Amino acid sequence: MGITDVARRAGVSPSTVSYALSGKRPISDETRRRVRAAALERGYRPPPPGGPPGAARGPGCWPGRLRCGPAWT
Repeated sequence: MGITDVARRAGVSPSTVSYALSGKRPISDETRRRVRAAALERGYRPPPPGGPPGAARGPGCWPGRLRCGPAWT
């Protein structure tokens, strides 16, 4: 069960699901209710902050590195 499944069920984009569940962007109350209902119905649980353990951090990023970016910076 992923964010894409919730988005399909709610009739919105995956980014709208993310914004509705995180509260990081303004989303209409009606859309937020649809997204939350779809998430509960599907048993969706968002990943922990920072992503799952071992998740990709992008090019040149790894634990302990002070800055993330291309390996030459």
